[in-house]
Amino acid sequence: MAELFDRGAYITDNAVLMKDRLNKQYSSFLQSRPTMCTYYHVNPVFSTTDTGTRDAEGLIDDNSPIRYNKIENFPIYGIDNIQADLSDSDAGLDTSYDGNAVILPNTIYPVPDDYFTIHYLGKEYLFRVNHCTYDRLKSNNYYSISFHLEYADKAGFERMEKLCIEHYQCIFDNIGTKDKCIVRTSDYNVLERVNAILTSLKEKYAERYIDKKYNAAMYFANSYCYMYDSMLNKFINSSKIYEPVIGSLKFYLLYEEFRPYTGMDYEDSIYDRVMKKDFSDPSDINRFYWPEPAINTESVFDYNRDTRVKYLSYYNVEIGPFGNKLLPYFSSDFLNAIKLKNINLLDDLFEKLVYTYVTQPSANCLKFLDDLEKVKIRYNFHTYIWTPLAMYSLRQVLKDIKVDLTALDETLVHQNNY
Repeated sequence: MAELFDRGAYITDNAVLMKDRLNKQYSSFLQSRPTMCTYYHVNPVFSTTDTGTRDAEGLIDDNSPIRYNKIENFPIYGIDNIQADLSDSDAGLDTSYDGNAVILPNTIYPVPDDYFTIHYLGKEYLFRVNHCTYDRLKSNNYYSISFHLEYADKAGFERMEKLCIEHYQCIFDNIGTKDKCIVRTSDYNVLERVNAILTSLKEKYAERYIDKKYNAAMYFANSYCYMYDSMLNKFINSSKIYEPVIGSLKFYLLYEEFRPYTGMDYEDSIYDRVMKKDFSDPSDINRFYWPEPAINTESVFDYNRDTRVKYLSYYNVEIGPFGNKLLPYFSSDFLNAIKLKNINLLDDLFEKLVYTYVTQPSANCLKFLDDLEKVKIRYNFHTYIWTPLAMYSLRQVLKDIKVDLTALDETLVHQNNY
């Protein structure tokens, strides 16, 4: 099986990983490594406008009118020298330390009186943002901030923690992509759980069904029938369910063998309908099949003289062109459940998951997580078909577990004072 990309060597180096994920557009200009910090972002909705003298004690003491969103694992650039300064001084930084840093676009809009914390050598160093400006580099809006050290003890950190009302995680891999990089901590924990299930299913499915010789998802029915499902392999590629997600190291591009009517067959397949969430014409869906010999001079199976391999021909009726009774590709119960809007017609976990994804908000799929964590993939034609559909549904759930801070950030952009 072709392994097109292995990111394992990059995982230990955040800078190299960031360059690869963001097409090198950030690091090539900033010429620095990110420093992961805990960032305290002013929440204007829950903060009052009167900050008094705006001194340090007034901002983060027990009577502070300011409230914050806490964002963990947030990358800031240009402050890697702070740790060097800490190492060079026996006493650490003093309260007169000032510096400048850069925050990447499409993360947050920094504002004065934001804070960030760096944990180093068993101590918490709390810095306060003084001023924020735009930097335009290659059509990207980078935020340049100036800051100073406000606290170099645990007490300042503990006071700040009491002012946090919202908790978020920054997903580093999502920076520079279409996916949101800031998610609520509660959602992040669910995201991690879904991702672990999806990764497990991908590994189990690849072990059972992906033939390394042919680089294709195939089902071994018996010694005379080794099935190649062209629609299934096309779906796995087009849906990108083996594209890397958080925590995965590899992805695969499966062998697709095009034959006459490939496009028409795929449009009438369950795979296309699930991706489009469109079951308005169930009678046109191909839910029957017949295995036929792989005879094609352009076929890798024919080239290898592998007479075991059988193509799947697809039909939307039960009787074939020669009067033969065809085999069911999937049970009619699934289409009946959708038609009648009744999940109770289904017994299979994967079918229930796909049904829920197609007919309901994706968050409703989360009710199956307990069962999915314990599921065993039996080797049969059913799991050959339905496991990729289940993986696709989970992958879409991953995309939807996001928090959009756009409205909040727009408020911050136009806010000059509290």
